[in-house]
Amino acid sequence: MQRTFAFLRGVSPGWFGTPLFSASTEGGRPGLRHVRPVAGKTSPDAPRPGVPSPALTPDEGADDSLASPNARGGEPRPFVTYVLMALNIAIFLAMLSVSRGRMNGWTDNFPPEVTDVFGDKNNDLIRGGAWWRLVTPIFLHGGVVHLFSNMLSLMWLGGPIERIYGARKYLLVYLIAGVTGNLMSYAFTPGPSLGASGAIFGLIGAGLIFPIRFRALVPERARSQILSQLLMVAVINFAIGSSVKSIDNMAHLGGFIGGGIMALFLIPDVLEDRLEAARRNPRLARARDTGLWLAVILAVATVLLAAGLQARSVRGSAPPPMTTVYFGGRDPWWSLGLPSGWRQVEAGGWRGPDNAVIQIKDSLSAPQLVQQEAALVAQAGEKAQALTIDGKPARRLALENPRAVVEIFLIRAYDQFVTLTFVHPVAASARLSRDVALILASVRIVHPPTPGAIAAPYVTGVPTPNTLPPPVVDVPRPR
Repeated sequence: MQRTFAFLRGVSPGWFGTPLFSASTEGGRPGLRHVRPVAGKTSPDAPRPGVPSPALTPDEGADDSLASPNARGGEPRPFVTYVLMALNIAIFLAMLSVSRGRMNGWTDNFPPEVTDVFGDKNNDLIRGGAWWRLVTPIFLHGGVVHLFSNMLSLMWLGGPIERIYGARKYLLVYLIAGVTGNLMSYAFTPGPSLGASGAIFGLIGAGLIFPIRFRALVPERARSQILSQLLMVAVINFAIGSSVKSIDNMAHLGGFIGGGIMALFLIPDVLEDRLEAARRNPRLARARDTGLWLAVILAVATVLLAAGLQARSVRGSAPPPMTTVYFGGRDPWWSLGLPSGWRQVEAGGWRGPDNAVIQIKDSLSAPQLVQQEAALVAQAGEKAQALTIDGKPARRLALENPRAVVEIFLIRAYDQFVTLTFVHPVAASARLSRDVALILASVRIVHPPTPGAIAAPYVTGVPTPNTLPPPVVDVPRPR
């Protein structure tokens, strides 16, 4: 326990007052938050008299350098943290290569077609069977600022947490917290998202559990510093996430809970004397160590499987060419894209693969039909899911019978409504989910409709030059 005491007595407030950045977009542009580290002094406290564990009594020659992030000569460096940072940076460089310069400056985000290829959290595709998209977003970032801020947070927070829990337990906390964050986001955040901050919030949760669960073994001063600073970081970040709609706070909350729960079942390496445990019960010690290794192997294998399934899903099935359809005559006020394979069969009606049909209407071209569908969505109440399409409020209502599924997407654009109604066989739902996601991501509300747009026909093709401004799309939310 000499090593344990040396570590705890040197816990620095600056380690846990990590700046946790989280960028997010709602309607296409990133937001940023930055919590500054809390300055403080290193606590040299020794255990107070009366602490029940005599093992906490320091030796004369206890090496306080073990508590330093730059420890040398005995204390291992946070190898897993470095590997995670390198992996995130490598994947970001791959995304940058695929995007081929479609990012406008350092603060811009990748376009949706790039993040989709790499496996962002997309609720429609997850519902269609792509479960691995609950794993892959942990390693994705939307832009340079997003990557830099999360990696800085991981470096400042991950090192101390890895030294407390050990490399294997730290990796389990990180990965499982990332997945629980994506699960919470899937349940409560309709739009796409990506980022490592759910996993980083899991490290905060695990860091809070450590001094609470092992209260008698942590010096009071160190415990107070750890709790006060991690709580401050968590509260400030959750408060910002609650006040800014563009932040996927549900992913943060899910990661925080997941990391805390994991910490309840793990004994930190900094408190575990393996040799002494082996002498008392070698068989039990070996069983625990084997179980831990199996859990780590399973977690890493799941990540590799998720990456492989995502690669297979896009290999040879890149996003199909999109035909853009404009609505509103020579001065279109909105548009969307239809994947190749969809053919127009009537005014506002297209037929696609597996005999699926999409009806596209707005309240200028078909006011009575749009009014009927809007009333149907309103009657559904909470059954209609709220979401955002191209930065505009929208509702999704799904109706199903044994043979077919009807999905109605009602978009409020300025003082008008746009409806997209998909009808497809139940058996084809999973196969068509990709097309539905592509069509929804392609919707662009350009400007308020002009009076001449009321009776104008549909126009398919390239509009008059300078008619359309650069599109604003609902890109995945970095977090």
